[in-house]
Amino acid sequence: MLKICMVISTLKESGPVNVVYNIIKGCIESEIEFHIVSISKEPTNNSVNRFLKLNVIYKNLELNRFNSIFKGRNALKKYLKINNINVIHFHGFRPNYLGSLFTKKYKTITTIHNNPYEDYTSRYGKVLGQIMNFLQDEFLKRIDKIVSVSKSNALLISAKTKREVVTIVNGIDTNKFKQLEESRKLIRNELGLKAKDLLFVSVGHLSEIKNPLFIIDAFKKTKIKNIKLLFLGDGKLYKNCISRIENDDRIKLLGRKKNIIDYLSASDIFISSSITEGMPNAVIEAMSCNNILLLSKIPSHIDILSKGNIGYSFSINNLNSLKEAITRVERSRSEFKSKEIRDTAINNFDLTIMSKDYKRLYYEN
Repeated sequence: MLKICMVISTLKESGPVNVVYNIIKGCIESEIEFHIVSISKEPTNNSVNRFLKLNVIYKNLELNRFNSIFKGRNALKKYLKINNINVIHFHGFRPNYLGSLFTKKYKTITTIHNNPYEDYTSRYGKVLGQIMNFLQDEFLKRIDKIVSVSKSNALLISAKTKREVVTIVNGIDTNKFKQLEESRKLIRNELGLKAKDLLFVSVGHLSEIKNPLFIIDAFKKTKIKNIKLLFLGDGKLYKNCISRIENDDRIKLLGRKKNIIDYLSASDIFISSSITEGMPNAVIEAMSCNNILLLSKIPSHIDILSKGNIGYSFSINNLNSLKEAITRVERSRSEFKSKEIRDTAINNFDLTIMSKDYKRLYYEN
């Protein structure tokens, strides 16, 4: 039996953690024994129990950021030896550091879940972000296989590292993420929506990278009365969003919701104004629930929109561009077919496709 160890910073609920979960779920009938080693103490909102239900063997090293630099290698090495691991699959900056230290005995793979050259500078500032990118590029030179979650990011990482980068796009459980008619009726009734009302939804952290204030500003500029906008998520910009909305009762902030599928079922259009992404699960999940897509013009979003007649794009931080896109989708809504949108998700972004590609990588010599 092949034994694979996933190494990740923590199992905090996030996009990369969902990808790891879906990889394992898609391989559940294979002769593979999955282990997960998380480096730091788990936060309250973690996914440990969800993974344990997949019969994953789980270990938490409980090392803080500082200790993981000096003690992480030996702690991980001990675990790998005791459990006779064959393949190590790294996810994230700190795991990639550890990955660069295991260059001989084990087959090593890393998945880059973001566009690091934009993401790190946006999150940590220009100086620290550039240092992190330099270090990670060095880490990647010592890992056997590099995977990117989008073709556009794969080309970028390959150019920077001078290494071959494999593209394996994220996959979701399309059997789980599908429009539920009863939920659609219930949520729309709770929101007081009329049959003719067009519901936009944005799902994700309220942060500068997700750019929610820009959506609010553009939405307020449109004077279409039968459109509504929901934000599902929280973050440091929550209060800023409330202030920016002012008295526009078409826009609501609902905070974090566990029943995301119910809200995606109720909505008509998914909107994202992210300034950088890897391959956004939230967009794919919305597509699988029949939502028309309205996405900022960044490479990973363009990759998704190229798959079919599933939505429109708009220029980042260009209010007129987004305002026109909102107006356009409101007027041309009937041109989009729900079945075609969902089929695009099933045929391109189902977890079985992703897991098949990873299995091939795991078994390669």
